[in-house]
Amino acid sequence: MTVLMVEDLDVFLGRSPVVHVDHLELVAGEVIAVVGGAGAGKTTLLAGLAGLESTQGRIDLAGIEVGQRRAHERARMGLALVSTHGLQIDDLVVAELLELPRAVGRRRGRPHLGGNTAPQPGRSWSLYDLADRLPGLERVLHVTLAEVGAWERVAIAIALGLRSGAQVLLVDEPAAGLGDVSQERLRASLGAIAFTGVAVVVATRSHSLAASLAQRRYQLLGGQLLEGQRTDEARPPHKHPGPAVTDVIPGTDVTAAGLVPGTDQGRSR
Repeated sequence: MTVLMVEDLDVFLGRSPVVHVDHLELVAGEVIAVVGGAGAGKTTLLAGLAGLESTQGRIDLAGIEVGQRRAHERARMGLALVSTHGLQIDDLVVAELLELPRAVGRRRGRPHLGGNTAPQPGRSWSLYDLADRLPGLERVLHVTLAEVGAWERVAIAIALGLRSGAQVLLVDEPAAGLGDVSQERLRASLGAIAFTGVAVVVATRSHSLAASLAQRRYQLLGGQLLEGQRTDEARPPHKHPGPAVTDVIPGTDVTAAGLVPGTDQGRSR
């Protein structure tokens, strides 16, 4: 099932078009990567899809044209932008933060699209579901954002997108600042989430991350989105992340992976 289709799309900064997409199609449960260097337009593209930058062209979400919808309407319909840059309230407890998308959704209700039927939001994610697929999340639920490490902030940002009812996650530079162990957590987590039927677009500078994570890779060059090679054969099948990565070694404050809980720092040697 196609959940996101983009046709002849220009994304603008001010009055200037800076990114162009001829065609992009994403099916449920698929992971694709958009690769480009600093300033290539990856964040701008995701912001345009999410409704945070102006666009011209067609954006369909589950068969409904949403290009004229505002960002909060697209989010309620299942198009979620995931970025750690929005996690700025350091004194907020993580569990309380993760309740906000549902509280806002209950207050606003479903969007109306004239005579069209709004796309159904994605599955309902409980905190247990999230903790099961995002290693390390459960042990930081009752601390503040100021106390969590780099990987946990990425996990929280992904969890917020899922709690909003995402059918499509637009994940912006999730590996920035992560060590090797945390990048492996990221790969496993996004694979497990995609296995449930959520489609994922990952914007990254890392060709190796894209190759190991995504079924298809696109590249942003000169403001143009170009489709690259498929990576199905090179990429291992999506697997559910095992608990061993975050199991704490009894009698210590070190995890089995050698990370101090709440940090992205490895065991001293």
